[in-house]
Amino acid sequence: SDMHDTLPISVVVDLPQALNTINDGIWLPLSGTKWHWQQTIYSAGAEGLSIGFKQLNLPPETEIWVSAPDGSARQGPYTASMITPNGKLWTAAVPGNELLIQVVTPADDVASTQFELDAVQHVYIPFWKNNVEAGIPGVKAGGCNPHIACPVGDSWRPNAARSVGRITYTSNGQGYVCSGTLLNNTNNDGKPYFYTAAHCIDTAEEAASAVVYWNFQAANCDGSGGTAYQNQSGAYLRAAWG
Repeated sequence: SDMHDTLPISVVVDLPQALNTINDGIWLPLSGTKWHWQQTIYSAGAEGLSIGFKQLNLPPETEIWVSAPDGSARQGPYTASMITPNGKLWTAAVPGNELLIQVVTPADDVASTQFELDAVQHVYIPFWKNNVEAGIPGVKAGGCNPHIACPVGDSWRPNAARSVGRITYTSNGQGYVCSGTLLNNTNNDGKPYFYTAAHCIDTAEEAASAVVYWNFQAANCDGSGGTAYQNQSGAYLRAAWG
């Protein structure tokens, strides 16, 4: 675990981007009755890229995927069920300065599959690494903050550790990284409430842009390793204080 001062850590800058499925990219037939649309995004010097969509109309069987141009580091699928109440959808980050957006939809749904890019997120600090490797400024960690992979964490694996997630979110054109944890409720019904600090997310717009990276933890006691490919996008703000 790494500690930071009480301000969230900025790792991303949003770049406004006008792009949509009507005027940009190309639709091509796939095998069977599927078609796909694709477009490549490039941002010089980026450690990674992610996409914010708006004005989405996604038929039930339509899927959006993002990846490196060679198909590696693939994130998705993103579907209509993930569109937030403000009509937006944010993807997880893909390492590198180039990103391929692909949309797969039934042939009958090509005309009705639409979206616009709200922003391209230019990641300038690779937050999927641990804080020291990533060069995140202001990190403060002491002997009381061992990695979960160390022997002292044995009693917290696998259950408790799996409730913790690293989150990214957008606020006023900047992307930030924080952390939080799942909370159960008095009904014990497993409703996925997620608790984080008020200095991270305290507005509905910020919550809607959140991407939670699960099992984001060191694979070894030396702090190396981890994964950014188990994630969820979007949230509702249920309560805020602070």
